[in-house]
Order: sequence, then structure tokens, then C-alpha cells
Amino acid sequence: MAAALVAIVTLQIGDDGSELAQSLEQNLLAALGGEEGIQAVLDGTGTDVTPEQYVNLLIQAAPVGIGILFVAVIAINAGIAQRLLALRGMALRPSPSVKDMELPFAHDAAFVGAIVLSLFPGTIGLVGTTLTALFLMSYFLLGLVVVHVMSSRWPSRGLVLFAFYLCLLVLSGLALFVAILGLADAAFGLRRRQTSPST
Repeated sequence: MAAALVAIVTLQIGDDGSELAQSLEQNLLAALGGEEGIQAVLDGTGTDVTPEQYVNLLIQAAPVGIGILFVAVIAINAGIAQRLLALRGMALRPSPSVKDMELPFAHDAAFVGAIVLSLFPGTIGLVGTTLTALFLMSYFLLGLVVVHVMSSRWPSRGLVLFAFYLCLLVLSGLALFVAILGLADAAFGLRRRQTSPST
């Protein structure tokens, strides 16, 4: 559902003449103080990016933000709903263990398909790039699960996890590492190796 929503929004934004793209551009310019305000900020960074290029970059990133927010809201709401139903004894199924989270093969196949689409030029490539980023969100969540499972045997685990999440908030590049960790777990079963008894 999230992928379909993101694809539709991306196709609309990919059309420079669409009302959605024009509306986003106007709102971003107004929020950022117009081209003069954006140029003042860019001058401070020492980049050669023009205000128009900067706004277009933000517009192209919008579908990714929408998709990530959509997935996050669904996951949080589903977790809260399941918890409330379990407390009232009304849950149809037992609450799943987060540490046993797995992504279906169809998700992995769709991720590969999104990467292939991202190699095409134009709007199709933009849709593929956006979907690739959205699917990476799932691997990021899986990577967080891996961190929790792997840290279960560490001393001072609570302090380590606190430092980890603090770094995650400060260092944006760490999120990509966590997503790669999730990808590695989906491909090689890192958690199974961690939890399997040593022989």
C-alpha cells in the first residue's frame, strides 16, 4: 500500500507541469524565504547548487518522506492496537515477538525490482529510486531488531543501546549502516547465527 502511494505521488511530482509539483515548489519557496533566502543559506555552505536545484531536490525527496511517515504511522498504530487487544484478551493472535521479525521473499524481490527501475532515466528512474529508499526503511527496522538481538548478551546492554540510539539521532549515516545490517540479516541470517548454540 505504501509503495503504491509513493509511486503515485512520485509520478505526479515527476511531472514538472503538474499542480502538485507546482504547489510544492511554491510552498517550499514561501517556507524557505524565497530564492533570496535559499541563496543566502547555500552561500554559507560553499556549494554550487542553485536555489532552483535545491528546491527540486526537496520536491523529489518528498515521496520518500511521505512513504517513510506512512510506514511508521502504520507500524506504530498496529503495535498499539495489538497491545490494547492483548491486554483485553480480545486479540485474535498472540502478539508477535519483535526479535523474530522476518521480511517475506516478495519484499526482497520488490526491492531488487525497485533497484532495477532506478537505473532507468526520467520519471521511471525517479519512481525506482523512491521505492528503493522506501524498501530500505523496512531493512532499517530489521537492522534495529538485529542490534537488539546481538546486544542481548552484552554487559551494560541498556547503556550501549542508549548510546546507539543517541548516535543514530546525531549521525545520519548510521541509519544507512543499520539498513545494510538488516539487508545482511535477510540474506545471511545473522540473528540465527547469533542465537544458535555453539558446537
